[in-house]
Amino acid sequence: MQTQSQVELAYANSQTSVRTARGVELEAFSSITRKLASSIEDSAQNYSQFAASLHNNRKLWIHLASSVADKNNRLSKELRGGIFSLAEFVDRKTSELLKSGGDAQVLLDINSEIMRGLRGASAIK
Repeated sequence: MQTQSQVELAYANSQTSVRTARGVELEAFSSITRKLASSIEDSAQNYSQFAASLHNNRKLWIHLASSVADKNNRLSKELRGGIFSLAEFVDRKTSELLKSGGDAQVLLDINSEIMRGLRGASAIK
């Protein structure tokens, strides 16, 4: 009976879901955006959490910028350029927020639009 249990366990472990690159990106954006939104609401009481959320969002965008800067990236040149420009904006806005404060809603809006694109939904016109 032990052999049967081992076979069943091995089979069950092989049934894990396969995640696509797009799914992984969407999951990363979702997690970071949720944490950023939550930290914005509590930024007056917990600035360190707000700063950490901004930093994590910036790291995500730096990763995206380096990915689209790679000459082997298969996205169109125009899309790669747009993503790189957004990454630059996110970096500047993050520095501004950390230095002087302000409204971080634009970062949530950008991330939301990226998530919409990753889900395959049409962009706002």
